[in-house]
Amino acid sequence: MATARENSAAWIRELYEVWNTQGPEGMRAHVWHPDIVWDEGETFPDASRFAGAGRVAERLAERLEVVDTLEVECVDYTPLSEARGLAELVVRGTGASSGAPIDFRWWHLLELAGEGRVTAVTEFIDRDAARRAAGLE
Repeated sequence: MATARENSAAWIRELYEVWNTQGPEGMRAHVWHPDIVWDEGETFPDASRFAGAGRVAERLAERLEVVDTLEVECVDYTPLSEARGLAELVVRGTGASSGAPIDFRWWHLLELAGEGRVTAVTEFIDRDAARRAAGLE
């Protein structure tokens, strides 16, 4: 079970800083549980569900191939229980081939375990769908 600190907005923001500084391999080493399940929901045409920190890191590295720079900021976090929460993210960067700016909102429904590990992530591109899945609407 996650501790109160591990289910706080400040701690969740720290997790996304690991992403910004170390990418998928940093998340694999420091944030994700070895048996994490990552559900892309309806975020991509080829969206799927991935299990295991190694496979999740591979998939996210694949997604990063189309960007030159990418930064994720957690702008809001709502604890839902001792072990679940909803993170609202702002994703900014530039496209690799076009240089086009990237700037959009994204939501992660997180499941947490003790020892500061994330055991599951479900991604949403729609705020209302994320809030419904979280039981907030």
